[in-house]
Amino acid sequence: MSNLEFVVPGQTLAVDSGFLKGHGTYVETSEEVSIFADPSSAVPEGYDNMQIEAAPSGDDDGAGDGPTSSAPSSGASAGPSTEPSHEPSQQPAKKRRLVASVAGAVSRVNMLISVIPLQAMYAGEVGDLVVGRISAVESKRWKVDMGAAREANLMLSSVNLPGGAQRIRTYEDQLQMRSLFVEEDLVSAEVQQLMGDGAASLHTRSLR
Repeated sequence: MSNLEFVVPGQTLAVDSGFLKGHGTYVETSEEVSIFADPSSAVPEGYDNMQIEAAPSGDDDGAGDGPTSSAPSSGASAGPSTEPSHEPSQQPAKKRRLVASVAGAVSRVNMLISVIPLQAMYAGEVGDLVVGRISAVESKRWKVDMGAAREANLMLSSVNLPGGAQRIRTYEDQLQMRSLFVEEDLVSAEVQQLMGDGAASLHTRSLR
């Protein structure tokens, strides 16, 4: 028998990006320090209002034909170069890890990691045989508690009449519903259909 891996909520299942998130898990993002160039290096103070002036035309030596820039006067002599710094700086980078959200057994299928809970609500599938308890008797149907998120519906037209009679249900059959099932009765049925709201529609199996 293969060994099963059991986890509790909050336990780490995988780190970095080598996984796919499955049921019973969630992704948690943390920050770690990494080094890369700082793209937000600002222009040195005092140069944000730099003006572009056209060079005077003429035959003066050293006069250029293109625009020249004039720095703001600060009353100080020219100092060392104030070029923007491109030195690397430390910035936080995000790190992903997969964490279990429920207690259960770990299921790994290639890169997909999921946790099968030890206790969970029943998710009906068409064709499943279920045993439920009658919770209410309503008009033309019974409500059945089968451990799912929503109660299932057992229609009067989906049960076997006494003696196995095959006929259309009448108003007299509605009056006699409690002669078939009442509250707290156990019933064995098959999931016939899943409705849009998640509730299951049941029917009792044929007597044949």
